[in-house]
Amino acid sequence: MKKTLLYLILLTFLTPLSAQKNFDVAYEPIQKELTNWDPVRGHWLGKNLSNMTSGEEITDRAFPEDFTPYEMIKSLPSETYDNVQRIISNERENLSGNDLDRWDNLSNYMSNVSCSYINGRSYGDPHLISFDKKRSSFQTVGEFVLTKSNHMEVQTRQKSSGTNFSLNTGIAMNVFGDRLCIYADDKPDQDRSALRLDGEPIHLQGRTYFLPHGGNVRLVGRNYIVTWPTGETVTVGMRKRFINVTVHVFNCDQYQYSGLLGNADGNLFNDFQAQSGSMRRPATFFSANMNNSNSFAQKEYLAYLSQSFADDWRVNDETTLFDYPIGYSTASYTDRSFPRVHHTIHDLDQNQFNNARTHCQNNGIPQNELEGCIYDQGFLNIPANPAPTQVDFTEDESLNRIRRPALNTNEHEFHDGKYPTGGNAVPVAPPNSNGTNPHHTTEDPQSKVIKSPAKETGNTWGSSSRPSRNENNLWNNSSNSRTPVIKSPSRNNNISKPSRTFKSNTPSRSTSPTRSTSPTRSTPSRSKGGKN
Repeated sequence: MKKTLLYLILLTFLTPLSAQKNFDVAYEPIQKELTNWDPVRGHWLGKNLSNMTSGEEITDRAFPEDFTPYEMIKSLPSETYDNVQRIISNERENLSGNDLDRWDNLSNYMSNVSCSYINGRSYGDPHLISFDKKRSSFQTVGEFVLTKSNHMEVQTRQKSSGTNFSLNTGIAMNVFGDRLCIYADDKPDQDRSALRLDGEPIHLQGRTYFLPHGGNVRLVGRNYIVTWPTGETVTVGMRKRFINVTVHVFNCDQYQYSGLLGNADGNLFNDFQAQSGSMRRPATFFSANMNNSNSFAQKEYLAYLSQSFADDWRVNDETTLFDYPIGYSTASYTDRSFPRVHHTIHDLDQNQFNNARTHCQNNGIPQNELEGCIYDQGFLNIPANPAPTQVDFTEDESLNRIRRPALNTNEHEFHDGKYPTGGNAVPVAPPNSNGTNPHHTTEDPQSKVIKSPAKETGNTWGSSSRPSRNENNLWNNSSNSRTPVIKSPSRNNNISKPSRTFKSNTPSRSTSPTRSTSPTRSTPSRSKGGKN
């Protein structure tokens, strides 16, 4: 009996180890395939796709591109991509349990490049546009779930501006396991930076900041662009005292999302629908023709949104992702009696209406978003805010052969288009022929490698201009140097941070009828060559 009990105990502990080993062994052909494509970039991608399936942190980059794993997948040659997909498809048929979950996650990461983006927005004072393009004003005060899935969450903080209008002043995100907050107002401490990573200020100064679990943050003009390692993005448009938020997700992920922006199922009729609350939803109101809309019906619908619908998605002290000063909580930023009066564009006088409409039309606002713009301009004089364009950071990138690998981290910066200079570059040995991990040499603590801003930081949204990359100048010596700006090493003890453990694994989506493990893709930006 004792022997049997001992055997069962050993079996209990050894089974997870065995499952881990099975995945690692089966994964080796993928690691080899990616390393054969590029000994540095491919090895990094292979290692970290595996890490993502188990929630581990991403290893340091030894190449100049600031790509996420998703962006590196987009850069694969078609042959390499198809070979990896074929291996995944074969292995998924032979495994089960935890291993199968990891393979399903891996399949989803790879397949995202064949999906199209859809977006939802919260902007102005503020207005909601769901993923399925349902539109409405949302004048509330509090902290809300904008959208949520198993591997991402976006929350927004709305603050009053007068007695009847509100604005987004902060956003908090679970970026694949990393808690990132961006504040335009009501910062939790005295640091001037708008960004907090796990409660600590971080400073971009025009560069890309790498998040521990594979996402990153880029500054493009006045916009912070947060990219998940799986490809989803959030664009945070910074204004003087408020922000505009645009969330880009994949159309392959139907029914994966919930929150103020809906479920992305392609049906706008089930958006903005409360699951609980005492106030019943009025007859669905659409303001397709603002001049003929019924003002009373609009206000009745807005009252429903600010009460029953809003309460469905308010966060609490257990679910909040925001940072708070000592003595503050989500209740400190909540006012359920707001607004005192619901306004519509019918409350504008004719001159206000006409002037606002002219302003919006002159600034390129399309007809289907005109009402929100007229509302913002007419009541609060908020300038027109066209929807931001999705930026493809892999476009026009040329993945040249890496002659001298060097660390590309938050603590290492580079001159001239992100390429290392002179003798301060930290060398990294390339992987061996068998594909083992590259050995990162130890950095001299007095040595810093310098890096220029990763992207164009002009005021024009969506600028795709990039530093020139002349092959002959990739490794040129330079005497220029400056002190890099890195993450603040000290934690502000006046910040109260929720204690939570995020689930960073991507949910299984194998049941989605639109998902294919071996999609037929047309990706013009994909390089067709192997090593350059």
